[in-house]
Amino acid sequence: MILFIGIAGAGKTTQAERLAEHFNCPHISVGQVLRDNLPPEELAKQKQGLLIDDAIVLPIVEGEFHRRHAESSELVIDGFLRKLGEAEWLRTKIDEGVVKLTAIIELTLSKDEAKLRLTKRGRSDDSDEGINKRFEEFEAKVTPIIDFLDHHNMPVTTINGDQTEDEVFRDIISELNRKL
Repeated sequence: MILFIGIAGAGKTTQAERLAEHFNCPHISVGQVLRDNLPPEELAKQKQGLLIDDAIVLPIVEGEFHRRHAESSELVIDGFLRKLGEAEWLRTKIDEGVVKLTAIIELTLSKDEAKLRLTKRGRSDDSDEGINKRFEEFEAKVTPIIDFLDHHNMPVTTINGDQTEDEVFRDIISELNRKL
């Protein structure tokens, strides 16, 4: 499993799709899986940029991981590890052999560039309020997640997302080639 984390608009889904195609393996956009499976009241929270409770998210994610054979198959995943509880859950699933982790890639991006990209894509949850809320949530949650991952020997590779799509992809492949 190769996980992409990063601020909204950093290009996680774009790069995850490219990487999945490159490795000929499935891509899971956890954000899309949640949009397809959340109850309406939780979907409304997600559209406001709020994070959904682990008790709702994790069973959906685990079901998707099981369906895609995460224990034995390479998967490329974006939009997961948004909260410390998710990172703790992932550590447990790795220890249990339910999930095989290859790499965690953080795409960094300036807020100005992220806002520009998000307003261009035109999703309903990309309002100024929703974008700002996602930025606040990300900043509050990402440092403890990265600290937890590092502490548990799950190193995060940081890639500069303030480059062209092709340059970012080149850097990802270069880093993965060093790890594999």
